[in-house]
Amino acid sequence: MKESDLYLPLKRFLESQRYEVKGEVQGCDVLAVRGAEVPVVVELKLSLNLNVVLQAVDRLSLTPKVYIGIPRQCKVLKGRRKHIVKLLRMLGLGLVVVDS
Repeated sequence: MKESDLYLPLKRFLESQRYEVKGEVQGCDVLAVRGAEVPVVVELKLSLNLNVVLQAVDRLSLTPKVYIGIPRQCKVLKGRRKHIVKLLRMLGLGLVVVDS
């Protein structure tokens, strides 16, 4: 699996929520805009690690709506999902689990 495999399912989901979705905008993997709302940025990764968390925190300078998108099969989610979501919320980030 490649990161790019996560893009299309995420794009379809966001478009179903009436977002206009673009890939690779100003270094962001996914940028979604809906009307006059602030943009949504999603950083897609195959695994959740400190590097992606730091990258997502950096994206908060662009918009307050930043998510990390990882595949459902990501091993770190098993047994630690609650703690991961708590940490990301404390940092002002969201988590999108993509079923590709």
